[in-house]
Amino acid sequence: MAEVDNRAAPGFVLVVSLQPVDATTTLFFGQRLGIGAEQLRVVAYGSREVAGLLGRASAVIVVRGLFELGDVVTCARALRIPLYYFLDDNFIVLRDHGGIEAAFVTHYSLANVRAALRRFTGVLLATPALVQYFAEQRLHPRVWLFPPVADSNPSAPAPEPRARLHVAFFGGQHLHGMFLSTIVPAIRRLACERPVTLLAAGIPEPIPASEGLVVTHLAYDADYSRGITALAAAGVDLLLHPVAPGLANNIFKNPHAVISAHALGAVPIVSDAPPYGAGSHSSVSVGAHFSAPDAGLATEGVALFCDHSEASWHQALLQAATDQRLAASIRASVDSYCANRFSGETNRTVVAGMLREHRPPAPAWGVIRSGLARGCGLMAKAGRAASRLAKTITPAKAVA
Repeated sequence: MAEVDNRAAPGFVLVVSLQPVDATTTLFFGQRLGIGAEQLRVVAYGSREVAGLLGRASAVIVVRGLFELGDVVTCARALRIPLYYFLDDNFIVLRDHGGIEAAFVTHYSLANVRAALRRFTGVLLATPALVQYFAEQRLHPRVWLFPPVADSNPSAPAPEPRARLHVAFFGGQHLHGMFLSTIVPAIRRLACERPVTLLAAGIPEPIPASEGLVVTHLAYDADYSRGITALAAAGVDLLLHPVAPGLANNIFKNPHAVISAHALGAVPIVSDAPPYGAGSHSSVSVGAHFSAPDAGLATEGVALFCDHSEASWHQALLQAATDQRLAASIRASVDSYCANRFSGETNRTVVAGMLREHRPPAPAWGVIRSGLARGCGLMAKAGRAASRLAKTITPAKAVA
C-alpha cells in the first residue's frame, strides 16, 4: 500500500466576508493587495466553499461581522483555528451615539466586544484612530494597522480637457440627503456658467436636468470594482464626496474617496471634516480617555475642502473647473499619497506574519477539519431554524 503524503501544503489565510465584493472587502483584501490566492482567499459567508477552506486554513479573518459571523467563529474555535477580526468602522461609538446606524450594531457594546475578542488571536484595524481606540479601551492586546489599498493600475488616466465638465457622486445612502440638498444646487449654479454632466451613482430618485446640466443616473452596484469601472468608462473630472456632519464614527474612517479619485483620475472635492479635513471633531465625545488624532489632509494637497454650504461647494467646483494647473497638481498629489500610504506593504507584512506564526494543517487533518466544519455549519443552521420555530409557538399552544 502506498504511503500517504501527510506533509502540510503551503498555508493560506481565509477571509470570510458578508459581502466579498463590497468596498470594504475589495479595498482591504482584493486583488490590489498583491497577495495570491495561494496565501489569501476571500470567501462569502454562506458559500459552500467555507467549510472546505476553513478546514485547510492556517488562520481565519472575520470581516466586520464579529457577532453576525458567529457560526464561523464558533466553528473555528472548536477546530482550534486561529481567528483574527478586521474592522474599518467604530461600531461601539455608532451604537453609543444613537441614530439610524445604531439599530444595526446593538450588540457592539464595549463589554460585548471585549468579551467576544477574547476568542481571537489578533485584531486588524483600518485606521490609526481605530488602533488608538482599541488600545486605550483595552479591547485586545494584539492590534495591527491594516489600511486600505489603492489600485496601482487605476481604471482611468487623468482626463483630457473637454467642453462638458464631468462631476460624479459615488457615496453611501447616508450621504444622499446632503448631496441632494446642498451639493446639487451648487452644481446647478456651476452649470449656468459652463456645461456640466453629473454622474450620480446609486441615487434612486431622479435628479432633474437644468440649464447647462445633464444628469446621468448609474444604478447602485454592490460590487465596488464594477462601480468604479462604470464611472471610469463614463469619464470623471471631479469626484464629490460629502461627510455626514456630527457622526462620532467619522474620525475612525479612512479617506476612501481619495482612493476612488485615484482610480478615476479625478480631483476629489470633499467636506472639511474627518476623515478628510480636520473639522471641529473636538466637540464629539467618543470615550473618556480617547483623544482623536488630527484627521486633516489639508497639508497633503490631495483634495479641495468645503464646509456644509452650497456657496462653499460652488466655489470649490468653480476653482477645480477653471484652474487646470491646480487640478493637475491635486491629481499628482493624490497619486503620490496613495502610493505612499496605501501601497499594501503594511498589509502584506501582516499577512506574512500570520503565515509564519500559524502552520497549516497536515493534509489528512485538513480533510478531517473540513468535514467537521461542515458539521458545524449544519448544526448552526439547525439551531437557528429551531430558534425561529420556537418563536412561532405561543405560550397557549405550548401548554396545549
